Amino acid sequence: MTHESGAARILYVEDDSLLASLTLAYFASQQIEAVHVKDGEQAFSRLENEHFKLIVTDLNMPNIDGLEFIRRLRAQGIKTPIIITTGVTDPQVYEQLHALGVTKIYSKPLLPAVYKEFAELVKHTND
Repeated sequence: MTHESGAARILYVEDDSLLASLTLAYFASQQIEAVHVKDGEQAFSRLENEHFKLIVTDLNMPNIDGLEFIRRLRAQGIKTPIIITTGVTDPQVYEQLHALGVTKIYSKPLLPAVYKEFAELVKHTND
């Protein structure tokens, strides 16, 4: 499903407002519609009634953190591809994420090339 404009939609879950602003500006420049929320709790609210082609989420967030958010998504049978952006470098956390079927993990701070990869992943991700 796509939004009325026909654009692919991303659910972007990030509590850092500066990073969110930069990332949302890049998505807009690539004609990628992104819905921004600040934590997993808000993300679940959006997922109740909306479909997204891709979820991009941080791990360290208030309320429901990224790892718990992904666990709950997968437990509900939601198979939407997920990209992680995080400052976490713990290999055990990465193993858990891969076991949950995370598509890609990017370390913060995000380099400019990462944004181009986001756009390519969106274009090549099936609905």
